[in-house]
Amino acid sequence: GMVDEPMRERMRLLAPHLQRSRIMGRQIRARSHTVDDLAEVLDGLSTAICLLDADGRVVHANAACRGLFADASLLAMVGDRIVARNTQTDKIFRGLSEIDAGNETRSAARRQIELATSVDGQHYLLHAFPLKRYRTPSRDAAATVLFVQKASAATWLAADAIAAAFRLTPSELRVLMAIIEIGGVPDIAAKLGIAETTVKTHLGRLFEKTGAGRQADLVKIATGFAVPFAHRTNGGDDAV
Repeated sequence: GMVDEPMRERMRLLAPHLQRSRIMGRQIRARSHTVDDLAEVLDGLSTAICLLDADGRVVHANAACRGLFADASLLAMVGDRIVARNTQTDKIFRGLSEIDAGNETRSAARRQIELATSVDGQHYLLHAFPLKRYRTPSRDAAATVLFVQKASAATWLAADAIAAAFRLTPSELRVLMAIIEIGGVPDIAAKLGIAETTVKTHLGRLFEKTGAGRQADLVKIATGFAVPFAHRTNGGDDAV
């Protein structure tokens, strides 16, 4: 029908609300795209990343983390919580989960990398730290991020970067890579075809150059140079 003055007045009252709803809709769509993009980036990482809320419930897990839960040899999902598969890992995970975001001193003391062993003998590095809170978090807001990386993935390490960072010789680098892949001095000597005394000599130099005190510390240091992006081969699920 005809548009009269009372109708125009009603439209003048409604117009600001309609405009505000359009702006909010655009912001929500933009934020949704941002979240989707971030999830896609996290899924492209070879490191397992899990976001936990203040009560320890899983808020988000990337593809590598979901694969870790599916394998269930180190950690598994029961409902919306993470469960360790052996006593050693359970002790480490509980210690990491007790991070207090409100106490910077305690948080800094606990920001360390822990070495855990799965039920099938594989070694993993676990690291967790609290996320900063700028306001009172909602019930499902992420409070802690957990990183899990397989320590034996020597092919994922940037060996050249490790050598450059610590000024390692080619022989020292080979021994370091063998430590990550194999572990024991006798096994390393047999693998590389050198004497055990030679391995121990290189090991001593590695300790001196990196500041590590144990072989486990060398593994932790080297894994800090892991290549973060997992490129899948056509023939399987192994990252290269």
